[in-house]
Amino acid sequence: MLRYLIQALLLLCCLPAAAQEFAPQDLDRVAAVVNKEVITWLELYKAMGLELDRGAAPMADKEKLKVFKDNEASFLEEMINAKLQLQEARRFGIGAGDREVESAINNIRKSYSMNADEFAKAVEKEGFTLEEYRKRLSDEIIFSKVIDREVRSKVTVTEEEINRYLEEIGRRQGETYRIRQIFLRDGGDVKERTGEVLERLRAGEDFQALAAEYSDDPSGKRGGDLGSVTLDDLAPEFQEALRTLKPGEVSAPFKTAPGTHIIKLEELKRSAYDEEARKALLEKKFPEEYKRWLKHLRGKSFVEIRL
Repeated sequence: MLRYLIQALLLLCCLPAAAQEFAPQDLDRVAAVVNKEVITWLELYKAMGLELDRGAAPMADKEKLKVFKDNEASFLEEMINAKLQLQEARRFGIGAGDREVESAINNIRKSYSMNADEFAKAVEKEGFTLEEYRKRLSDEIIFSKVIDREVRSKVTVTEEEINRYLEEIGRRQGETYRIRQIFLRDGGDVKERTGEVLERLRAGEDFQALAAEYSDDPSGKRGGDLGSVTLDDLAPEFQEALRTLKPGEVSAPFKTAPGTHIIKLEELKRSAYDEEARKALLEKKFPEEYKRWLKHLRGKSFVEIRL
């Protein structure tokens, strides 16, 4: 996505041959006004020429011109969106320093095992001067910063969404849970005892102490400590109770065949699957949030298209 935004802003120092058929006055014609900045027809066609030359087989000038005319409206939209984002970055004081650009260039050179001369030749082959390429990287860094601030930081993923995603792709959660329980065996005054435990928990009394006092399970002697377990180690009733708990929280009472359980989640250690799911969901949500932000930028800006 960023690549196309950057290419939309690049201006080559030579006019595409296909566009030379137009009258000189057309070259300076304004294609769009974006707040207080303009995009000229020449800028639009230079940018389209760059994209076409990089992505297609050689074609005759008349063919190029037809492609340009068919795509000028959609490409102009990309250029408008790019200008809006750079304007927003300037509004926030977001820029890219020389060190950042130089670091980006060094990283690119290292990834392709190029020395300085080889890199300069590769840049020239792509149709850029070194100065134009540095400008491209600078814009890319600025785009990344403003999008991180205004879009990525607003995209959130809930634990419920992670759980649902893992279930949908057939992967059980691999978290490790450290839990405590108070178990009250059925029979006798179990309802009254359950009520007493809940009342004392709500009053802020220590779960561990109450487990030692009330629990009918051997773990009561250890303050109800069941150690570290995974979901697969637990009965479905425990799994369901844990699904909505956060560390430090206590469940509502729930039943199994032997009796009533109240559990406390002491600690949750995430699995690699969870992080993979979180990243996948963030990437899935990003395009919609990005579109929403662009719509917001357009809504608060003056944009006039003059094609």
